[in-house]
Amino acid sequence: MNDTINPFRHRILLVDDSPSIHEDFRYFLSPSKNHSLAAEEMELFGADEVPDVEANDFPGGEFELVFAYQGKEALELVKEAEEMGAPFRMAFVDIRMPPGWDGIETIEHLWAVNPNLEIVVCSAYSDYSWHEIVSRLGRTDRYQILKKPFEGIEVRQLAATLSEKSRLRQVYLRQIADLELAVADRSAALEDAREAREAAEKAAAAKSEFLANMSHEIRTPLNGVVGMTELLSSTTLDEQQRRFVSGTKASVNCLLSLVDDILDFSKIEAGRLELDPVEFNLQSLVEDMAEILSPRAEGKGVEICCELVEGLPVMAVADANRLRQIILNLLSNAVELTEQGRVLLSVHPESVGGTETMVRFEVHDTGIGIPDARKDSLFQVFTQVDASTTRKFGGTGLGLALSRQLVHLFSGEIGFDSEIGKGSVFWFTARLGRSIRPEPNLTPPAAFRGLRAMVVDDKHASLDVVRSILTRWGIECDLCEHPLRAVSDLQEASASGQPYEFLVCDMQMAEMDGMDFVGSVRALSDLQDLPIIALASIGQNIRGDLCSEWGVSECIAKPVRYSMLLTAVERSLNHGVPGELLQSEMDEIMDSALLSPPMAIDGKRRRILVAEDNEMNRLVISSYLRSMDFDCTLVDDGRAAVEYASTGTFDLVLMDWQMPEMNGVDATIAIREREQMSGSLARNHSRLPVIAVTAHATSGDRGKCLNVGMDGYVTKPIDKQSLIAVLSRHLDAVTPGEMLAN
Repeated sequence: MNDTINPFRHRILLVDDSPSIHEDFRYFLSPSKNHSLAAEEMELFGADEVPDVEANDFPGGEFELVFAYQGKEALELVKEAEEMGAPFRMAFVDIRMPPGWDGIETIEHLWAVNPNLEIVVCSAYSDYSWHEIVSRLGRTDRYQILKKPFEGIEVRQLAATLSEKSRLRQVYLRQIADLELAVADRSAALEDAREAREAAEKAAAAKSEFLANMSHEIRTPLNGVVGMTELLSSTTLDEQQRRFVSGTKASVNCLLSLVDDILDFSKIEAGRLELDPVEFNLQSLVEDMAEILSPRAEGKGVEICCELVEGLPVMAVADANRLRQIILNLLSNAVELTEQGRVLLSVHPESVGGTETMVRFEVHDTGIGIPDARKDSLFQVFTQVDASTTRKFGGTGLGLALSRQLVHLFSGEIGFDSEIGKGSVFWFTARLGRSIRPEPNLTPPAAFRGLRAMVVDDKHASLDVVRSILTRWGIECDLCEHPLRAVSDLQEASASGQPYEFLVCDMQMAEMDGMDFVGSVRALSDLQDLPIIALASIGQNIRGDLCSEWGVSECIAKPVRYSMLLTAVERSLNHGVPGELLQSEMDEIMDSALLSPPMAIDGKRRRILVAEDNEMNRLVISSYLRSMDFDCTLVDDGRAAVEYASTGTFDLVLMDWQMPEMNGVDATIAIREREQMSGSLARNHSRLPVIAVTAHATSGDRGKCLNVGMDGYVTKPIDKQSLIAVLSRHLDAVTPGEMLAN
C-alpha cells in the first residue's frame, strides 16, 4: 500500500487474481488526456463532439486504487487501512480466486473488519446462484453485481457512485456518533442537574426546617415579653412608665420584623417575597423608629431627631412592617457608626398622585463616612465598610442588602452620599398608597398664628426640628443655643412690651443644666408666668410632680413627636380641652403604627383548653383569657390535651405546635379521630374548634395546621387583639368595641 495517503481521494480496493484485470481497472479509473473513455461517455450521453479533457478534470482523478490478488491479502489491507484511519470506500471483488477464499468468503471477512464497505461482486460466471449469494451476504444495499467483460463507463460510474455513497454514509455515521455523544453529554448534564436539584431541594427542606425551628425558639421567649408587656400596660402606670412600656412594645415589634425578614430571606433571594399592604399611620411609624433608637443614641452622647416635612400624608397604605424594617436598618447603622454629633431622620413627599405618594426617607449622620473603595460593594450581602467596623460597631452587614431588595418591592430606589470624617446621608424612596379614610385633624388652633416662641437648645438638629414644626403652625420662632443669653433675651423682650408667649428648652445643655436654666427664668418677676415646655431625654424622669417643682408647664420626651408637641403647646397655653388632650396622649402610648379596630369578646360561660408546654406562655395566654372572663384549663403536653378534649366539656382548644410527648399536630389528629368515633367533642355537641398556637412563620407550616384538622392558627408572640380576633371567628357573642379592662 502507498506510504502516503491522500485524504481527499476515494480509496478503492480491487481484489482479483488476474493481473490483466488490475490493468483494466487502472485504465478505467485513472485520468488521462484525450482519454478514449471520454469519447465513449460523450457518445453515451449524445454529445456531437469530444472536447479536449485535461487530466485533472477527467473523472477518476479523485480515486486511489489499491490492488490485492487473494482474499487474505485483501483482508490485511483493509485492517491496515482501518488502523491508519483511512478506510476504503469500496471494493471490487472477483467471485472466483483459486486457491484460497473465494469472493463470497472474502467479502464476509472484509465486512467483519469494515461493515460499511461498499462491494461490487465481479464475475464472468458464478459458482453461486443469486439465491445462494443473498443467503450468504443478506439482502443489503452494500453490494452490487458486475458481470464480465467490464464496460469502462460502467466501472467508472459504479466507482464514483458507491464511493460518494460510502463517503456520505461516513458523514452520516459521524454525525450520528457526534449526536449520540452530545446526547450522552446532555444526559449526563441532566443527571448532574437532577442530582443538584435533589441536593438543593434537600438543602432547602433542611433550611426550612431549621428556619421553622429557629422561629419557634425565638418567638417562644418573645411571646413572654409581648404578653407581659401587654399585661403590664393594663395596670396603673404613670406617664414615664407608660412611655417605657410603649417603647418596649415598639422594640419587640421591630425585633419581630427582623426575625420575619431573616426567615423570608430565601424568598427575597428567589424574588418571591410579596408585600402585605395595610393601612397605617405614617407619621407615628416614623416617629416610633426614632424613639426606639433614642436610648442607644443617648447612651453614646448622640442626638437623634425626626423631621416630617409638610405635605406628607398622615395615613398611608403599604407594608408597614417592611417599611419599618428598612428605616430601622438605616437608622441602626447611622447610630452605630456615629460616635458624636447627631442622626436625623427626615421624611418628605417627592411626588404626589391621586392615589399614591412617592415618599423620600433620608437618614443623615455625622459618623465615620464611607471610603470610595467600599462604596460599590456596600449593598452586597455581608459587606461592612471595613473589617474594623465589625469588631468595633458589631453587625453582619446583612441589613443594607435586605433593605435594597425591599425598596425595590416598594417601586423605589436606594442610595447614599458620604464623605470620610463628615458623615453620610442614606436615602430611599417608596411608593405608598393613600388611605381612603379622612386624614386625622392635626391642625393647631387658629390662635397659634402670630404667637412668638423662643427655643433654647445647644443641639442644632433639635432646634431645627422644633422650629420647623412651630413655623408650620404659624408661630414666630427665635432660636438660641446659649441659655445665659436666652435669659437676657427673654427679659429684654418682656421689657420692650413684645414678650414671648412661651418657651421651649432642653433639659440637658452643656453651658447650663436645664433645671438651673428654668430656675433663672422663674427668678425674674416678669417671667414667672411664662409657659415653659421642657424637652427631656427618654431616660430622664419626667413625672408631673417634678415638672411642677421645677416650674415647668409641660415636659415631653425627645426625639420630639409632632402630636406630643402640639398637645404640650395647647396645654401650656390653655387652648385645648383637657379630655381631648388626654385622649391624644393615650393614642400616642398605644401602638399607632398599625390600625386595627379594637374588639372585645364575652368569655362568660366559655371553657377553653390551653395546651402549651412553656410556663411563661401558659401564664400569658391564661391571663389574657381570664381577663376576658374565660374559664381556661392548662395542660403541658399533647397527650393530656387529647384526654381533656375527649371529655366533651370545652368550647375550644388552643393547641401549641411543638410539645413533648405528643406535638400539636399528632394531638389534633388524635382528637379528630376520637371525634369521628363519638360524633362530637364540643360542649355544644358540634365540631370542637382547635386553634394552632404556632411560632412557625412560614406559609407551609400554616397550611399544615389546617390540613391536619385544625381550624385556624395564631402566631407567637400572641398579643391580646390577635387572640380576640381568632376567638371571634370560632366563638359567638362577639361584639366590636373598646378593649375590655383587664
